[in-house]
Amino acid sequence: MKVIQISIICLTLITGSFFIGMKWQSFLYTEICLNMGGEKKLVVFPICIVEKIISKSKEIFELDTKSKKLVGSWLIEGENWGFTLYDDGTADSINSATLSYQRWNIKNGDICLTSRSIGNHTQSVSTECSNYKITGSDSKTRLSIDNGDYKLIYQRM
Repeated sequence: MKVIQISIICLTLITGSFFIGMKWQSFLYTEICLNMGGEKKLVVFPICIVEKIISKSKEIFELDTKSKKLVGSWLIEGENWGFTLYDDGTADSINSATLSYQRWNIKNGDICLTSRSIGNHTQSVSTECSNYKITGSDSKTRLSIDNGDYKLIYQRM
């Protein structure tokens, strides 16, 4: 009788450990997916979708002289995070795990940055257009972005 009870307890512990391990693996999978900038889709099996959007807009490839000055890496003045703008219209974040820049363009003279905000198991994609101004030259080049609510100053890396 005692052997049967011990066997049932062991079988229950093994089954419970397996179930807890599967839940932990699912949690880690979701965290890794979201940290890579992806999103978890549940069709039949959970799938992590990570995409790099490359714009085919001619506006991006035909940058004017002022817009070409935006191409490069920019850090918030006095901080160690910012973004990199590429000449094909794509963008990347620098040292930011929660805000992933994806693309950029110039629309009606404003800079438009598309980013994915990644929070605790939530995320959103938004495009924000703001006035911008480039001042200085070489290593002292500054980029001022002003959307009316706030003004950020970036320095070229």
